[in-house]
Amino acid sequence: MKETVERKREQEASKNGLLIIEAIYGHLEADEARRQGNEPPIIDVAAPIQSLVYNSKLYLTNKSKVLPLSF
Repeated sequence: MKETVERKREQEASKNGLLIIEAIYGHLEADEARRQGNEPPIIDVAAPIQSLVYNSKLYLTNKSKVLPLSF
């Protein structure tokens, strides 16, 4: 995926298109938990979001990106 995202970034940069600089996912307002060391995970999703850019447009679907957990 890394090579694909880099190629898309280069294509978008060459035409002054859409570049995803920063994208994070998680609960950002958990300051107290962070101070206590029990912070909820915050995930960098810039690369997966950049992979959804085509012709300087971000294409999001209404399909769930969450995989069900099986135990």
